Amino acid sequence: MSVLPLLTTYLVEHFGRDPQIVTADSRLEDLGLDSLAVLELLTILEDEHDIPMPEDNGSLKGSSTLGDVAALIDLQAASVSAEGDRQVTAAGSGTAV
Repeated sequence: MSVLPLLTTYLVEHFGRDPQIVTADSRLEDLGLDSLAVLELLTILEDEHDIPMPEDNGSLKGSSTLGDVAALIDLQAASVSAEGDRQVTAAGSGTAV
């Protein structure tokens, strides 16, 4: 499941962005989001929804799109989930990870 709908909702409801311009193809700079605003958004998602902040969020630039942000978050969430699954499987088998 993609985090894009959640990002869109937060940008509209909490950041006051026009829902007509908040799409996957919207560039961060066109949404008026600087690096601090992106970090704030990522922190909210992590704190309120337990969605892990991407480790590589420094690669997001103003020319990045909202879809790029969602893809980075989705990739990080999948990585964290897979790591957790490996640890549970290993713990269940008595094998040290």
